[in-house]
Amino acid sequence: FALSHAGWLITYSVAGAVGATLGAGWTFAILGVIAAGGVAIAIALWPAEDPETLPHSHPDLPQDHPHLAAQGGATGHRHSYWIDDLHRIWPGQRRR
Repeated sequence: FALSHAGWLITYSVAGAVGATLGAGWTFAILGVIAAGGVAIAIALWPAEDPETLPHSHPDLPQDHPHLAAQGGATGHRHSYWIDDLHRIWPGQRRR
């Protein structure tokens, strides 16, 4: 959310300043270059593999917890992953 609004802040400013001084054609060209740069950065930084399921464990949960029961009772398991009350950090990240 914040990153998208930073993009709006920059491109609105560029559109206003360039549009007022150089005209619509140059504004379109410059904003096109900015957009292409954003796409290139996204392609370079986005992970090549984005698995649907992630292996992780819950050593802090009791063995009879419903989440572990749904995964066959194993503290280490794999399933679709999202941040919630049971999964507070992304697997592989350190707690701070």
